[in-house]
Formats: sequence, structure tokens, C-alpha cells
Amino acid sequence: MWLPKKAFWSPQSLILDITNNCNLQCIMCRPQLLKRNNISWSFTDFLVATEHFSPRSASLGGTGEPFLNKNLGEIVEHLSSKEIKPIVNTNGTLLNSAGSWLQKVHLIKVSLDAANEKTYEIIRKNTNFLEILSNIRKIVNLKVCRVRLEYVVMSTNYKELTDFVQLTKELAVEGAFFRLYQGMDLPEDLDRKFREVPEIERELRRANREAKSLNVKSNLPDLCKKFDYIRSRYARTKVDDERKRHTCLLPWSQLFIRADGEVSPCCDLLEIGHKSVGNVFKDKNVWNSTKMKDLRTIFRERKNYDLYETCQSCEFLDWRQILKWTKLVPRWF
Repeated sequence: MWLPKKAFWSPQSLILDITNNCNLQCIMCRPQLLKRNNISWSFTDFLVATEHFSPRSASLGGTGEPFLNKNLGEIVEHLSSKEIKPIVNTNGTLLNSAGSWLQKVHLIKVSLDAANEKTYEIIRKNTNFLEILSNIRKIVNLKVCRVRLEYVVMSTNYKELTDFVQLTKELAVEGAFFRLYQGMDLPEDLDRKFREVPEIERELRRANREAKSLNVKSNLPDLCKKFDYIRSRYARTKVDDERKRHTCLLPWSQLFIRADGEVSPCCDLLEIGHKSVGNVFKDKNVWNSTKMKDLRTIFRERKNYDLYETCQSCEFLDWRQILKWTKLVPRWF
């Protein structure tokens, strides 16, 4: 595959942190994210941040809760008018405040990380699980946009994967996406606690069988093919897989734009690896900046797996999986 240093196309996917404010303090949230500077984009900020891009989709919400940005509706409507699919990443607490703009949303991803009220309270704290389920049901019943549930697998909830599949079916949402726990910047004792998942293979297989039985869409089939990797990920040992035989395509397909304007191909590379290729509020061309082109060279030569800790341990996705989950198709300028 020919991968140029300079990309002659727009990033296919944008992740826009339109605010870094959040109304929750989840136990697995990285410490630096809890020390936020309370940034919330104006609509003008949004236009400046995105003016040079023509993606297929734009995900709103990265480190913060997008519903806390009063301009969310206007941003969604603008994206839709440009034939860009708006995706909203939310904790679901404020879903009932959505206006008529909701019908312009392509997909809502609701992070729950629990299958019952007790576990949810342990993870999320100070919010009402049943109210969030009610919010989700209302959105589903409106039938104006797709809804997907998200679940970070860790020691506090890994025994509830099958229950979560059943909850996904009960809520009649589009499906569930299970994410592997990362948490590199947490205190060592807390990080170690969250990685104590000795029966994760059995639970993933059980949940996968249930998902097939109930016809629930999920990424469980893919996870059940990666048990060597998953064991390494949770044990924090060296990942020994075929990643060095493949080139990660994110520097050619995606940009994560943090609330302060700093940019990187993925949120982990910026938040954990502290690797920025520019700032959309200061630089005119971050997509093909010198830093970005240098980064593409590093990725093209697969040196990123040695240079960046997050690349050494991330869930490797080959191009087939990327196409499957993000449906990337070049959209030329």
C-alpha cells in the first residue's frame, strides 16, 4: 500500500472535543482529565477548528460531555448540512435535553460500563442509572437516530458482559461495543486493581454466545480472536502479535482535536503519548504540517511501535477491521 507523507485528501474521521467539561467523575478517568481548564467551544471555535476538513463523520465528545456545550445542536445541524455524519459520544445523563436537532444525528454512543444499578454506582458515582436507561429508551422510541452502547471491560464489571448483552437487547439499541481497559496514567494500585480479570476469556466467550443467540451486534467476535493480546493487555506484559507487520492507518485517516486545539491522529497518542502535530487555533495546516508528515514517516516505517507506549499496547486493527467498524472511504477535496 502506498502511503504518502503528504495526504492529498481530508481526514475521513474527526473526533472533536467541543468541551472538556464533564458532569461525572468516573473511577477509571485519567487524573489529568479531572484537572480540566473548563474549555467549551463557541460555534465560531468549531468553524475555525474544522474549516480545512471535509470528513465523512465527526464524533463530538472526547474527554468531556458534549451535552454540556450549549452549541451542540447548532454544531450537529451544521455538520449535517455539509453531509458530514454527526456522532455524539455521551454518558447519557443529559440525553433528555436534546432538541429537534437530534434527528440530524447519525449515531449516539452511550458509555454505560455497567449492566446494573449497583455496578454503575461504583464506576460512575453520583448519577442515576435507571434515569439514563429511561433516557435511552425515549431516544430509541423516537426512532430518529441510531444508538449504540459502550462498555470498558475491567475488574469491576467483567463478570457482567453477558448481562450487558441482554441489556442491549432489552433497550433495542443498535448494538454494543466493548473496549479494553487502558488507564496508563492511573495510580499503580488502582490500575492494578482494574486489570484483575482472570476469567475474561470465559466471560467474553459467554457474552459472544449470548450476543449471537439474541442477534445483538457487537465487536465480541473480533475480541474472541485476540485472547493472546488481551492477556498481555491486562497483565501489562509485552504485546507479542503481528502489529509490526502492519502499518496503523490513523495518521492518514483520522484526527483527534482536543478542546485546547492540540491535534493528533488518536486521543491516546495525544493524551498518553503527549504527541501533538499542531494546534488548529494556531496553525493553518495541521493535517499536512511538518510534524504530521514526520509522524506519517514514523508510522509508515512502523517505528511507532517502538517509540510510543500507547502504540505498543493498543488494540491493533488491520485495514479490514477499520473498514468494518468505521467504513472509511476516501472523500477527496
